[in-house]
Amino acid sequence: SGRRLFLFRAHDHDRARQQYDAGEKGLPANQLVYQKRQVELLATSGQSQDAARKLETILAAHPKDDEAIAMHAALLLQIGNAQQIKSAESDLQSLVTKTPDNHLLRFNLARAMLAQNEIEPARLQLEAAIKLRPDFIVARELLAKIYLSKGDAGGALKGGGRYYRD
Repeated sequence: SGRRLFLFRAHDHDRARQQYDAGEKGLPANQLVYQKRQVELLATSGQSQDAARKLETILAAHPKDDEAIAMHAALLLQIGNAQQIKSAESDLQSLVTKTPDNHLLRFNLARAMLAQNEIEPARLQLEAAIKLRPDFIVARELLAKIYLSKGDAGGALKGGGRYYRD
């Protein structure tokens, strides 16, 4: 409900957790939604390992839930080892193929690629994300860093600051 989201955004994590737990138990039809919100709460309150465990439980019961897969992949980009990041990249690539107009999926795919030193494919994903969402500042900053790492200050200024339009 709106109240639960407000508590989460207001950083009243304890009360939000109570509300999500109550929602999960009291509204079985929406159990998965509440479980995923609990994961978000855990991840944003610094409990990444707990969030990962909860996501693994969710995915065991709902292995084809695209949102849970995307959440798991994003979390692995933060806490995973090289093998887990490679797995996250594979999952994100599959999700981008299904939903090519999702700028966040493309951004996280680029992050996974960068973690594996796949610079050019990451650059292309960031440019696609920015084309979808020109005001996506975090993607612009990461793209500028790629250009700067290649010694291309002009590309950094152009890629990090210009809007991509056809």
